[in-house]
Amino acid sequence: KPLLHVFGKKHLVFEKYAMDDLAADFGGHNVIKTVQIESWLKKPEWYKGMPSEAQQKAQFDEALKEAKLNYSYTQTHNGFPQGFVGHLNLKVGKQKALKQLDELLEANPNLKGIRHSGTFHKSKQLKGMSQPEGEHEGMYLSSEFQDGFAALGEKGMTFDAYVWHTQLGELSTLASNFPNVSIVLNHIGQPLGVGPHKGSKEQVMEDWKKGMTELAQNQNVYCKLSGIMPTLGFGFETRKAPPSSDEIVDVIKPYYEHCINSFGVDRCMFASNFPVDKVSCSYVVVFNAYKKLCNQLGISEEDKAKLFKNNAAKFYSLE
Repeated sequence: KPLLHVFGKKHLVFEKYAMDDLAADFGGHNVIKTVQIESWLKKPEWYKGMPSEAQQKAQFDEALKEAKLNYSYTQTHNGFPQGFVGHLNLKVGKQKALKQLDELLEANPNLKGIRHSGTFHKSKQLKGMSQPEGEHEGMYLSSEFQDGFAALGEKGMTFDAYVWHTQLGELSTLASNFPNVSIVLNHIGQPLGVGPHKGSKEQVMEDWKKGMTELAQNQNVYCKLSGIMPTLGFGFETRKAPPSSDEIVDVIKPYYEHCINSFGVDRCMFASNFPVDKVSCSYVVVFNAYKKLCNQLGISEEDKAKLFKNNAAKFYSLE
């Protein structure tokens, strides 16, 4: 509910979206493998008034259900999805995190890593868009989070980082503290275009570029080229007619070009953000835009293979 004022087309985001739905969205694109990133809907009312330990158990029970559901799809959809990134509240501490990782892996042998969102913003305008998991300013740098984060290194698990552009410095420090953990930044670090950042595109771009350049210095960090959601302020979700692939290229080009220049083609990967991006356009149009962008940037066939397939396969051990 807190997100409805942002997404508007709630039926595209909050209703069930299973493997059959994703496969239908592929259209004519030749998708040979896919990884599901944790998507269980975190409802704060579930945990209201509960002791912290009870909240953590309720969260993990839901994460475990999603892991099992994801693996069930592989049995009925020709192995799709081939990889799964689950949810785990890493603030539970290292020993408990190690135990819960084992449980998630038992529930889903395709488990590749964890995503624990860290989105936080002081502005009340963005409160409904931050993840209601008890995140707080500087969570990725807190001792309790980093204690649990260490479990990923011991288990050889990856980490999907989900933050706003205002938090890129925190992620950079986390990556520097754990060079043995492979981290992938989701949705290009989300340069915000809403709330207090609405109408400040040039300043946001300057701050975002600086943060991304710094983050890219950590060789264990990769970048997902994805996400045209409402939080970026592109406004596609408000239009009567969806944007064409050419229009999307015009908007994303300066962002994606900076990502590729900063991280290099070996540490970038194209990704989708579905069903969330369905409020803006179709899966087919998004990936057509990616292909056109590569042509505009003069990216070679060898490097296209890295961006569309090889880098993701390597990062998530799908090779």
